[in-house]
Amino acid sequence: MARLAARTPPEGCPQFGYLLEADGVVVGVLLLICSERDGHVRCNMSSWYVDPAHRGHAAVLAAMAAKQKHVTYLNVSAAPHTWPILEAQGYRRYTQGQFAAVPALKLGGAGKVRALGEADRALPDYDLLRAHADIGCLALICETPAGPEPFVFLPRRVEHLPFAVMQLVYARDTGRFVACAGPVGRFLLGRGVPAVICDAEGSIAGLPGLFFKDRTPRFFKGPDRPRVNDLSFTEMVVFGP
Repeated sequence: MARLAARTPPEGCPQFGYLLEADGVVVGVLLLICSERDGHVRCNMSSWYVDPAHRGHAAVLAAMAAKQKHVTYLNVSAAPHTWPILEAQGYRRYTQGQFAAVPALKLGGAGKVRALGEADRALPDYDLLRAHADIGCLALICETPAGPEPFVFLPRRVEHLPFAVMQLVYARDTGRFVACAGPVGRFLLGRGVPAVICDAEGSIAGLPGLFFKDRTPRFFKGPDRPRVNDLSFTEMVVFGP
């Protein structure tokens, strides 16, 4: 809640979200993390919960929270039993599952990889990169012949895996991550992280790894289809994985 309080939401969007009240008692909540970029507003719906005795009003709470037509609403952590509910509310998938990559195995790929620095202030997405680095993400720059390519990763622990992994939470384009996967992967491997988890609609051509269908698909509703592997300012980074 402190992190939401520190954020400035776009005009007309709530600071925290919505709650459901009955006889002066809070019986439901739906938090929203709202952000704006390039004139487009999106809100990540998070932490949707209603007490069992009032579950009949859960859909009303969700409808109230997603009433603004110009806003694109995201649900990036929907439990499987809520998928039919989301689809009935007009949400659509924009990813189908997760791709577990071992990018260091990708041969070739020119580029020197380094952490985000003050010299990168001229990048158009510098403020996004810096904001994520400041809350614990790893913001990297891959220097390529075409110019610097930025990426943001979130450290994660996956049950039963004896090593750390990274979740790709920001890339300008998935194809650009594939192009830089070799040097980025070897940079991460040198820091004890052999695997990167990416959102995907299927197997990612040119990237060594495995696709897991229906593993944490992402949903959206609204005018702007989200870009795959842009989870910036969502609950994963604001609240933690």
